[in-house]
Amino acid sequence: MDSQKKCGRWDDQEKQKLQSLVRTHGYNWRLIAIHMGQTRDQRQIREHYLNHQNPAINKRRITPSESAKIQDLYRQHGRQWKLIASTFPGFSPIMYLKFVNFIIHRSLRRSQLPDHSSFGNHPVVYPQFGNSQQQPTTLAPPSDSIRKKMAITYLLN
Repeated sequence: MDSQKKCGRWDDQEKQKLQSLVRTHGYNWRLIAIHMGQTRDQRQIREHYLNHQNPAINKRRITPSESAKIQDLYRQHGRQWKLIASTFPGFSPIMYLKFVNFIIHRSLRRSQLPDHSSFGNHPVVYPQFGNSQQQPTTLAPPSDSIRKKMAITYLLN
């Protein structure tokens, strides 16, 4: 990647320049990238405009009825964000991605799962073989990754 290329946040000057270039050149991202001084590549420009800066994007909050419908569509179609976004005009696919991730992480924070913390508190007693004496051991609680997978499954079922 070129050392003069930028990453991360777009400043106000870049946003204004992008807006005027889109009015002038339409959705010709290659030409816009050249006129932007090649500080951003075509992909960055296209994704920023279509997902964040496009005036057709509806920036209002998602209603509870829309939330339920989004969750149903996510259960049916999985991570097909464009397909989900096509049912709600005015919202970008990235908005649905962020919304579903927010819902999943919120459910993890609220601990809507059954409490599995007592899982590791019951000793497991092994049978005695010969003269060797084995001590009872405790099962470890599920790892964080397993707990997250359980949360997502619980949320979607």
